[in-house]
Formats: sequence, structure tokens, C-alpha cells
Amino acid sequence: RAARRAAAKKPAHDAKAARRARARTRPALAQLPLDLPGSEEFVVMVARRTPEGTLDLIGTAEHRGALVDQALKAIA
Repeated sequence: RAARRAAAKKPAHDAKAARRARARTRPALAQLPLDLPGSEEFVVMVARRTPEGTLDLIGTAEHRGALVDQALKAIA
């Protein structure tokens, strides 16, 4: 049984790597010239919507791979 199950398994698909690859090709909604600490490729930012229809950037989350992966999964 174990041998049949192993033979029937599909090759491992790295969903996180696939999401990051898709994120690299997504068109930008806006470009913001900001001087942020760190050098990670992806950054999670937190913004607040204003009544005027703009966004106020209120902070960035410390780089945590899992948090970035969750955010990328949410926008995929």
C-alpha cells in the first residue's frame, strides 16, 4: 500500500514560492518613495482609510516570513 501511495503522489508543489513569484509580476497599484529599515523583498504595511478616500500609512510589520505569506495568500 505504501509503495502505491508513494507512486501516486504528485510532485511537491511549493505554494509559498508560487505566490511570491506571482506577486513579483503583479502590476503596482501605486509607488511610494519611503525609506524603510531592512532589505526584504516584501514588506507588510498597515494603512488607515480616511473619509477623503486616501490611505494613511501608519506602520510596517517587522519582517516575518509567515506574515508575508499570509498577506500574499490573501491577495492572490
